[in-house]
Order: sequence, then structure tokens, then C-alpha cells
Amino acid sequence: LISYRAGLDEQEQKLQQQEDDLGSVQSELSEAFGKLRTAATDLSKARKKVARRARPAKRKAAKKSARKSARRPAKKSARRAASPRARGRRR
Repeated sequence: LISYRAGLDEQEQKLQQQEDDLGSVQSELSEAFGKLRTAATDLSKARKKVARRARPAKRKAAKKSARKSARRPAKKSARRAASPRARGRRR
């Protein structure tokens, strides 16, 4: 009976240690996920800033290409021949 009681005490100590380990792992995970969440929001904000900066550059490039195409208008037949729909109609 004494050896049985000693075995139970040992099992109880192991179980208590596992519960303590689980608690510490959960707290570490919650802390890590909190850091991850803040890093994700910071990254999102930075991406939005970059996107805002890139928009004017894209608009300038679009305006330049529009000006070039306005200077030399292509023939209608050339535009039709280049379009995928026109290719499909010929076949």
C-alpha cells in the first residue's frame, strides 16, 4: 500500500509538471501571436504607403503612353487585326 501511494504521488507530480509546461507554452504562444498581429498590421500600413507612392508614378506612365498614342493614331484596320476578337472572327 505504501509503494502504491508513492507511485500515485509520482504520477501526480508528473501530471502537475505537464500542466505547468502547458500553461507556459500557452502564454508564450499568446505573446508570440500578439507580436505577429502587430507585425502584420505594421506591414499592412507600410504596403499601403508604398502603394500610395506608386500610384502617381503609374498615372504618369499611363499619361505618357496616352500622349504617345495620341500623337500617332493607328489605323482602324491595324487595331482590329491586332485584337484577339478580330482573329477569332476571321477563322
